[in-house]
Amino acid sequence: MRPSPDALTALVEEDLDDHPRVRLSHRTPARTSPDGPAIGARPAGDWPYEATALQLVSSSDAQLRVLLPYRGSRLLLYIERAGLLPALGRSEWLRPAPERAELTTGVELGPGIALEVLETRGEWIRVSARLEQRAYSGWVPRDALAESYTRYQFSSDDGDNGEARPSTKLYRTPGKELVFQLEADDVVDVKILDRRGAWTLVNYVNRCASFSVRGWAPSRRVATPEPSLSLSGCGTGGDRSGLDERAELPKVAVKPGQILLDAPRGEVIGVTTKELELARGPDDTVYLESPWGPVPAVLAPTELRLI
Repeated sequence: MRPSPDALTALVEEDLDDHPRVRLSHRTPARTSPDGPAIGARPAGDWPYEATALQLVSSSDAQLRVLLPYRGSRLLLYIERAGLLPALGRSEWLRPAPERAELTTGVELGPGIALEVLETRGEWIRVSARLEQRAYSGWVPRDALAESYTRYQFSSDDGDNGEARPSTKLYRTPGKELVFQLEADDVVDVKILDRRGAWTLVNYVNRCASFSVRGWAPSRRVATPEPSLSLSGCGTGGDRSGLDERAELPKVAVKPGQILLDAPRGEVIGVTTKELELARGPDDTVYLESPWGPVPAVLAPTELRLI
């Protein structure tokens, strides 16, 4: 099956935020063709991973085609729908009780947060979400769970700029009911929304993990920052996904925009997005990194470029 025009466009599209997303677990088999062998046997890295859902690829709806950006490449993969993780399809407060009471403080989860369902009670489910280094539990409506979602950007424009010290605890009301603890090793940027003597109401937004927290912090742990340049990004981290075993293979330098095939004159399975040095095996096969392990590929003729 040839990649659809939409799939080829997504390979080089800079902004994929408007495309629906899915959450993949390490138990989600991934293939470069609908009926091909599963990639790798030793999943590694920081799970779960997020991929862009492009299209259904079978009449039984058993598979999805996804695009996975990973360490200098974008891979077109086929995955089993049964292996997808449940995720929020919309933003929801992590509620302390199964009721729709209005909340002004607490943890607000964005679409795409991977959840573990702990309990079901009618129209509500109690879930656990791992946020930074800790797991937090609470209630969300059962119909908020979805197979796919679209990214949502939390606003942090309201309030004055502030900095919270590492390990600062945030409470639902001043000094009562802990809702979150900041885990960073350095000061954390927050917005100061209100001050009441020994307590300060702040808003903390983690755009990489797609959640926001409003809570009361001890005023002694929140300060007004000095003007500075702050740079941050969202990385994948994790292990090297099985490539070390090919360390003795010769290397080939590959430029950005190189089309990747599953065989000579075969199907397009991806494209490089930055200059890479790849291990080269027999028959000019190169090996790319993926969360599941090495992905074998063949370099398309150099005149075929997407970037």
